[in-house]
Amino acid sequence: MAFLDVSAIESAHLSPEFSFYLISIANATSTIGRVGGGVLSDKFGCLNVLIPSDIIVAAVTIVWPHCMTKVGLINVAVFYGLAYGSSVGLFGAAVADLGDPTDVGRRTVCHVSVLESYFTCIPLWLGMLYTIASVSALIGPPISGAIYHKSGGFQGVGIFAVDS
Repeated sequence: MAFLDVSAIESAHLSPEFSFYLISIANATSTIGRVGGGVLSDKFGCLNVLIPSDIIVAAVTIVWPHCMTKVGLINVAVFYGLAYGSSVGLFGAAVADLGDPTDVGRRTVCHVSVLESYFTCIPLWLGMLYTIASVSALIGPPISGAIYHKSGGFQGVGIFAVDS
Protein backbone atom coordinates (compact mmCIF):
# COMPACT_ATOMS: atom_id res chain seq x y z
CA MET A 1 0.00 0.00 0.00
CA ALA A 2 2.99 2.26 -0.42
CA PHE A 3 1.31 3.66 -3.54
CA LEU A 4 -2.14 4.32 -2.06
CA ASP A 5 -1.76 8.09 -2.09
CA VAL A 6 -0.10 8.09 -5.53
CA SER A 7 -2.92 6.00 -6.98
CA ALA A 8 -5.45 8.39 -5.47
CA ILE A 9 -3.84 11.26 -7.35
CA GLU A 10 -3.02 9.57 -10.66
CA SER A 11 -5.81 7.00 -11.13
CA ALA A 12 -8.71 8.42 -9.11
CA HIS A 13 -7.75 12.05 -9.86
CA LEU A 14 -8.14 13.17 -6.25
CA SER A 15 -6.36 16.23 -4.94
CA PRO A 16 -2.91 15.88 -3.40
CA GLU A 17 -4.24 17.73 -0.35
CA PHE A 18 -6.64 14.85 0.30
CA SER A 19 -4.61 11.86 -0.87
CA PHE A 20 -2.03 11.96 1.90
CA TYR A 21 -4.85 11.63 4.44
CA LEU A 22 -5.45 8.09 3.15
CA ILE A 23 -2.17 6.97 4.72
CA SER A 24 -3.17 8.67 7.98
CA ILE A 25 -6.53 6.90 7.91
CA ALA A 26 -4.82 3.54 7.33
CA ASN A 27 -2.36 4.21 10.16
CA ALA A 28 -5.10 5.26 12.59
CA THR A 29 -7.21 2.20 11.85
CA SER A 30 -4.08 0.06 12.10
CA THR A 31 -3.84 1.05 15.76
CA ILE A 32 -7.38 -0.19 16.30
CA GLY A 33 -6.52 -3.38 14.42
CA ARG A 34 -3.45 -4.05 16.56
CA VAL A 35 -5.38 -3.73 19.80
CA GLY A 36 -8.47 -5.49 18.48
CA GLY A 37 -6.43 -8.32 16.98
CA GLY A 38 -4.75 -8.93 20.33
CA VAL A 39 -8.06 -9.01 22.16
CA LEU A 40 -9.58 -11.36 19.59
CA SER A 41 -6.53 -13.63 19.63
CA ASP A 42 -6.85 -14.04 23.38
CA LYS A 43 -10.35 -15.34 22.84
CA PHE A 44 -10.02 -17.30 19.56
CA GLY A 45 -6.30 -18.04 19.23
CA CYS A 46 -3.50 -16.29 17.36
CA LEU A 47 -3.65 -18.18 14.07
CA ASN A 48 -7.45 -18.10 14.05
CA VAL A 49 -7.29 -14.31 13.93
CA LEU A 50 -4.07 -13.92 11.89
CA ILE A 51 -5.19 -16.03 8.93
CA PRO A 52 -8.48 -14.15 8.29
CA SER A 53 -6.62 -10.84 8.77
CA ASP A 54 -4.10 -11.83 6.10
CA ILE A 55 -6.89 -12.91 3.75
CA ILE A 56 -8.58 -9.53 4.21
CA VAL A 57 -5.28 -7.73 3.55
CA ALA A 58 -4.84 -9.72 0.33
CA ALA A 59 -8.43 -9.07 -0.78
CA VAL A 60 -8.20 -5.34 -0.12
CA THR A 61 -4.86 -5.18 -1.94
CA ILE A 62 -6.43 -6.81 -5.01
CA VAL A 63 -9.46 -4.49 -4.89
CA TRP A 64 -7.42 -1.31 -4.26
CA PRO A 65 -6.32 -0.57 -7.87
CA HIS A 66 -9.92 -0.74 -9.05
CA CYS A 67 -11.22 1.87 -6.58
CA MET A 68 -11.57 5.15 -8.42
CA THR A 69 -13.66 7.21 -5.98
CA LYS A 70 -12.90 9.02 -2.77
CA VAL A 71 -15.31 6.83 -0.78
CA GLY A 72 -13.85 3.66 -2.27
CA LEU A 73 -10.28 4.65 -1.39
CA ILE A 74 -11.30 5.64 2.13
CA ASN A 75 -12.89 2.21 2.55
CA VAL A 76 -9.71 0.58 1.25
CA ALA A 77 -7.64 2.57 3.74
CA VAL A 78 -9.95 1.68 6.66
CA PHE A 79 -10.22 -2.04 5.94
CA TYR A 80 -6.56 -2.35 5.03
CA GLY A 81 -5.52 -0.56 8.22
CA LEU A 82 -7.72 -2.72 10.45
CA ALA A 83 -6.60 -6.00 8.91
CA TYR A 84 -2.95 -5.04 8.48
CA GLY A 85 -2.75 -3.79 12.06
CA SER A 86 -4.04 -7.12 13.29
CA SER A 87 -1.58 -8.99 11.06
CA VAL A 88 1.42 -6.97 12.19
CA GLY A 89 0.44 -7.17 15.84
CA LEU A 90 0.00 -10.95 15.74
CA PHE A 91 2.93 -11.79 13.46
CA GLY A 92 5.42 -12.48 16.24
CA ALA A 93 2.84 -13.83 18.67
CA ALA A 94 1.84 -16.53 16.19
CA VAL A 95 5.44 -17.74 16.00
CA ALA A 96 5.65 -17.86 19.77
CA ASP A 97 2.41 -19.87 19.88
CA LEU A 98 3.62 -22.49 17.41
CA GLY A 99 5.92 -24.32 19.79
CA ASP A 100 5.58 -25.98 23.15
CA PRO A 101 6.65 -23.65 25.98
CA THR A 102 8.97 -26.37 27.30
CA ASP A 103 10.76 -26.50 23.92
CA VAL A 104 12.45 -23.15 24.41
CA GLY A 105 15.87 -24.36 23.21
CA ARG A 106 14.78 -24.65 19.60
CA ARG A 107 13.19 -21.21 19.52
CA THR A 108 15.74 -19.18 21.44
CA VAL A 109 19.45 -18.84 21.93
CA CYS A 110 20.29 -18.57 25.63
CA HIS A 111 23.51 -17.51 27.31
CA VAL A 112 24.76 -16.44 30.71
CA SER A 113 26.20 -12.96 30.88
CA VAL A 114 29.16 -12.91 33.25
CA LEU A 115 29.32 -9.12 33.45
CA GLU A 116 25.63 -8.56 34.18
CA SER A 117 25.24 -11.79 36.23
CA TYR A 118 21.95 -12.89 34.69
CA PHE A 119 20.61 -15.44 32.26
CA THR A 120 19.22 -14.07 28.99
CA CYS A 121 17.41 -15.64 26.04
CA ILE A 122 17.39 -14.04 22.61
CA PRO A 123 14.41 -15.07 20.47
CA LEU A 124 15.95 -16.84 17.46
CA TRP A 125 12.82 -17.64 15.46
CA LEU A 126 11.50 -14.11 15.74
CA GLY A 127 14.83 -12.73 14.61
CA MET A 128 14.86 -14.96 11.54
CA LEU A 129 11.23 -14.13 10.81
CA TYR A 130 11.73 -10.38 10.93
CA THR A 131 15.00 -10.60 8.98
CA ILE A 132 13.27 -12.35 6.10
CA ALA A 133 10.31 -9.95 6.27
CA SER A 134 12.64 -6.95 6.21
CA VAL A 135 14.13 -8.05 2.89
CA SER A 136 10.73 -8.07 1.22
CA ALA A 137 9.84 -4.73 2.83
CA LEU A 138 13.08 -3.28 1.47
CA ILE A 139 12.85 -4.50 -2.11
CA GLY A 140 9.04 -4.57 -2.56
CA PRO A 141 8.35 -0.85 -3.14
CA PRO A 142 11.08 -0.37 -5.80
CA ILE A 143 9.85 -3.45 -7.67
CA SER A 144 6.28 -2.16 -7.41
CA GLY A 145 7.42 1.18 -8.80
CA ALA A 146 9.08 -0.56 -11.73
CA ILE A 147 5.91 -2.56 -12.39
CA TYR A 148 3.85 0.65 -12.31
CA HIS A 149 6.16 2.47 -14.73
CA LYS A 150 6.28 -0.51 -17.10
CA SER A 151 2.53 -1.21 -17.10
CA GLY A 152 1.21 2.31 -16.54
CA GLY A 153 -1.33 1.19 -13.95
CA PHE A 154 -1.66 -0.13 -10.43
CA GLN A 155 -3.36 -3.47 -11.24
CA GLY A 156 0.00 -5.20 -11.67
CA VAL A 157 1.28 -3.58 -8.50
CA GLY A 158 -1.68 -4.98 -6.53
CA ILE A 159 -1.15 -8.46 -7.96
CA PHE A 160 2.57 -8.34 -7.18
CA ALA A 161 1.89 -7.19 -3.62
CA VAL A 162 -0.48 -10.11 -3.01
CA ASP A 163 1.80 -12.67 -4.63
CA SER A 164 4.93 -11.62 -2.77
